[in-house]
Amino acid sequence: MTSNRGYISGAAFTALVAVMAFIMGLVIASNINIFQGKNTQESVAQANVPLSASSIGESIRSPFTAVGKEILPAVVNISAERIIKIRTPFFDFPFEEFFGGFPREIERKAKSLGSGIIFFKEGYILTNNHVVAGADKIIITLSDNTIYKNKEVEVVGTDPKTDVAILKINSKSDLPYARFGDSDKIEIGDWAIAFGSPFGFSQTMTVGVISAKGRTHVPLSHGPTFQDFIQ
Repeated sequence: MTSNRGYISGAAFTALVAVMAFIMGLVIASNINIFQGKNTQESVAQANVPLSASSIGESIRSPFTAVGKEILPAVVNISAERIIKIRTPFFDFPFEEFFGGFPREIERKAKSLGSGIIFFKEGYILTNNHVVAGADKIIITLSDNTIYKNKEVEVVGTDPKTDVAILKINSKSDLPYARFGDSDKIEIGDWAIAFGSPFGFSQTMTVGVISAKGRTHVPLSHGPTFQDFIQ
């Protein structure tokens, strides 16, 4: 004998579909104002209200706008210079006897560009170690184009293993700064906003999503030996 428990008979199923279709029809009809009444009058009244350009702009403005206004003032541009010595090839055999009167090494200026973020109002800045490592001169430009250089910039500490460096600028007033979040709370798919100065274009903001966490063995030319990247 076949058990009918857990199954709906054909007649009952047809009745259920009819009831559900009727209920859905009521919902759809109410949403498109088929039934006349107070809601229809209010909708018509609201539809007749003219929209200004400012109200339209506010309605389509991205929620990231507020984040940008808060963080961008704390983003800085960092330019570093270092003197490197290059051995001239003319002193290798057999050219050495012909160029003996010239210096064996010549000096060249190597420049690097990077970004930083102010994380204390007193002027502490977080950046990458490879940007400032071995630098003889560091120039920091704030969001308002104020420039700090030479003795106004101090390298507080560096950590090549994590490619992190902390700088300090001597500002006479409090500076805008960003607050650290908790990266352990990040989930894949969360919104991610990146700020910086790529290729020297200062005050840049871009938006994406967290694609992965805990990335390791990433081949980087200046890469840190300790890697636990958020992608």
